[in-house]
Amino acid sequence: YGENTSTENWGADPLQPYGNFVNEFGNYIGQGVQAKQFYVDVLATYEPWHNIFVDLNYIYRKKNSQNDALDMKTHFVNLGLRWSIPYRRYEF
Repeated sequence: YGENTSTENWGADPLQPYGNFVNEFGNYIGQGVQAKQFYVDVLATYEPWHNIFVDLNYIYRKKNSQNDALDMKTHFVNLGLRWSIPYRRYEF
């Protein structure tokens, strides 16, 4: 996808002001600084008692950008306890 630079807003950051964009017309998907993302989400669940669940979740994200200053790696481990509530994925 196309990333923002330090001076240009190509839409990669939804928290930027809406009126702060580069082109109103003539845009195409993937413009800006080229970047590739890799995402893995692994979930292990154990039920020690009826309707009581222990969840262990691991998330790995990696982003390679043409601009090396924008490269990123994230490792996230989450341990949770839930009562008869379905697990929800937050893939955004």
